[in-house]
Order: sequence, then C-alpha cells, then structure tokens
Amino acid sequence: MRKAAGLKSAGLLCILFYPGIGAGAAQTWYVSGSVAVSGDGTSWQKAFKTIQAGIDKAQHGDTLIVGVGNYLENVRFNGKNIVLRSTNPTYPGTVTGTVIDGGWNGAPAVRFSGTEDETCVLSGFTITNGSAVEAGGGLWNCDGEIRSNTISENYADYYGGGLAYCNGTIEGNVIRQNSASRGGGLYGCNGTVRRNRIAGNSGDGGGLCACNGEITGNLITGNRGGHGAGLYDCDGIVSGNRIEGNEACYGGGLSGCDGAIYNNLILANSAGSWAGLYDCRGALRNNTIVGNTADVGEAVARCTYEITNCIIWGNTSATSAQIDRLSMPTYSCIQNWTGGGEGNIKANPQFADSDYRLLPSSPCIDAGVNEEWMSEATDLNGNPRISQGFASLIVDMGAYEYPTLAFSIIKIAKDSDANVEITWISRPGDNYFVWSCLDVLKGPWIVIGTIPSQGTTTVWTDVSVQSACRFYRIEMRP
Repeated sequence: MRKAAGLKSAGLLCILFYPGIGAGAAQTWYVSGSVAVSGDGTSWQKAFKTIQAGIDKAQHGDTLIVGVGNYLENVRFNGKNIVLRSTNPTYPGTVTGTVIDGGWNGAPAVRFSGTEDETCVLSGFTITNGSAVEAGGGLWNCDGEIRSNTISENYADYYGGGLAYCNGTIEGNVIRQNSASRGGGLYGCNGTVRRNRIAGNSGDGGGLCACNGEITGNLITGNRGGHGAGLYDCDGIVSGNRIEGNEACYGGGLSGCDGAIYNNLILANSAGSWAGLYDCRGALRNNTIVGNTADVGEAVARCTYEITNCIIWGNTSATSAQIDRLSMPTYSCIQNWTGGGEGNIKANPQFADSDYRLLPSSPCIDAGVNEEWMSEATDLNGNPRISQGFASLIVDMGAYEYPTLAFSIIKIAKDSDANVEITWISRPGDNYFVWSCLDVLKGPWIVIGTIPSQGTTTVWTDVSVQSACRFYRIEMRP
C-alpha cells in the first residue's frame, strides 16, 4: 500500500510515493467456528475460528462475515469501524443460529471502545449470557449501528442489562429478558431507538431508562420495574410506539419522561400506583391511553405540560380512574370529564378494533386541533396526520387518523353485459357520489350514482354506458 504527497517548485508539481503507508481497499474476512484450524480469514475454507481473531485482523472499512454457530467469547471492537455481520442478518433462522455467547463471566458479550462511528455496524446475531459488574451486559459503549440482532438474557448489576451507553442507531432488534437495576433492556442510549421489540426486561425502566434520543416505532411490552416499566427517565421524543402490558410499582407505562410524547398507543399497563403515565413533564399529543389499571391513582398523573388531542379512556383503579394533577387538557376525549377546557369531550370514542382505531361514527374524528408539527407527520399507522376525515382536514384525537386506508380505485372492468364495473377502497359508513362526463376537458360532469359504502371495498356498476369513451370521478360524501 502506498501514499502520495505533493511538492511545488517553480510551477512544477512533484508527486512522491511512499510505500506501505495508508489504507488500501476494504476487504472481506470470514469466520467459521466449524473449521478445524483457524486460517488467515480470506475465504470460508481458510476462515478464522473466532470472531475476535477476525476483528484483530480487520482494518477500518472492512467487513467480517460470521458463519452460523455458537461463539463462546467476549467480543471487543477496539475502536475499529468495521461491519460485523452474520451471513444473512434479515433471516430469523440465521440470527437465531449465529450466537455470541458471553459465557456469564462478568464481562459484556460485546464491548466497544466508544471511538467507533456510524460506519461501525453489528448485525444479525443472537447476543446472550453477557454479564457486567456495572453496565452493559449484552453490549457496551457503541456509537455505531446496531440492527437486526436478538439481544437476550444478559445482565448488569447496575445499568443496562441488554445495552448501555450505545448512542448510535439501534434498529430492528429484539431486546428481551435482560435485567439490571436500571434499564433492563437499554440504559443511557441517546441515539435513535427505532422499530425494535423491547419485551420482558426487568429493572427500574424495565424497557428503557435514561435514553434521551428519539424513541420511535417500537413495541415495548411485558417489561417490569419499580418505576416506569416501559420507559423511565427518558427525555427524548417518544413517538409512534405501542407501549403495552408493562408492570411497575409506579407508572406502568412511562414515568419521569420529560420529552414530547406523541402518536403512541399506551395500553393495558399496570401498576400499584398510576398505571399509564406518571410525572412526565413533556407535551402529550395525540396519544391513545386506554385500558391501564392501578391499585391506586389515575391513568395519567402529575403530567404538567401541554396535553392535546389525546384519548384517555377505559382506565381503572380502586380509588379513581383517568387523570389527576395535570395541566388543563385541550381537544381531548376523557372518560367522565367534567373539568371544562377548550375542545374537550367526554363522549365514547367508539373504538373499531383491538388496536383502538376509530369507527366512522366516532366523535373524535375532525375534533382535534391542528399544530405546526403535523404538516409532514404520520399517525401510528403511517398515514398522514393531516388528512381528510369526514368534512375537514382537522386532525383527529388519539394515535390514529380516520381513515386508516387511503382511498383509491383498484379495478375498472366490464361485466358480461358490457356494463362498466368500478371497485374502490372505501371506509365503512361513508357515502359516495359517482360523477361522469364524455369530455374530460369540457365536461359537463354529472352525478350518475349515489352509493353507500359496502365495507372496506365498494363496487358500482354503470348500466347506462352509451359511448366507447366515458370518464368517471368518485367523491366521498359525509
């Protein structure tokens, strides 16, 4: 390998080459626990026998591919920006079968130096049996990308049984059955935590604790802890998550989270006190908070910032039910609400299904208040937050917009009698006008049919076709 340097003299540029300095092209190395003797890593036949041998050989920018097998070792990245992956990170069978086993020996299963950057990637492994005296039983101190792994059954005495101090992107992982005093699943992870399944972890902040980056699109379920079994002391944005079935002494779903909390379904969490959200000081916007239970205290308590466009319904406790010691909510649907406030209602929100989307008859449709952040935002289903409800572009209350299916014509055909048959995606309860004309530029457009919705799809047949060329337009009417 060689490096070039330049010297200028009297208009002449001289290029000097120094052999052996600088990095060459990125290389791919191979690891297989099934080889009899560790090789030089240049092929599967000559693979390294351990992951650590491969990392020690690799340089910045290299890729290390690991074959299926159980690797009983504590892996150390040592500051190298490399891609460490299994043979097929997106295939669950490969992830299950490619195991980094920390051996339960008092050290993280995977340890980073903290100097790695976003080009460092760990992908496609089951990471288990890591243990740490202080923090990060499974993974510790990574600023790179952690994706498509299963991180399970790791332990730390104090912080982050699964992951601790990992500030890069954590995406598409299953993080389950890890434990620590704080942050059973994740602790102090301040990057983006996106589209993970965080389940069955235990500790204060059983799912996540002190994670201050964006927490979005995750399923956070079945975690347990003293405070905030789902999330505790997380001050970043919490959006688009399903936070369900977590159990704590205080704040079953979320506790002490001071960032904005919006577009979440906070469902069926339980606690000795304050089942849904407790002592959260950030704005609560467009959440559906439903079916949470506590021995004492309310579903939402001591949340003292803006509360807007939320649905708080069907929560129970022995002493009270829905909310207490809050700032005044606005444009929210709250069961048994008698406290006034702009835009608040107490009518039944009329949920359509177990995901708590809205029926077409729901009083929460077109009943919220639009805010600037919604202009390019989506709801919990990924639909535009500002969309046509019944009669306006006013946002709905809760985590979902109605409709959850975008209108479109999906089929135009002729039946056996040569009549035109049109099929479109529809919403239950809607009505539609069918317009037609013979000249799309000159018109005139005439209503030739009025039809109620037939469910999720609607079919209408034109039996009056008199021209080989006719144009149609379908219009939804409230």
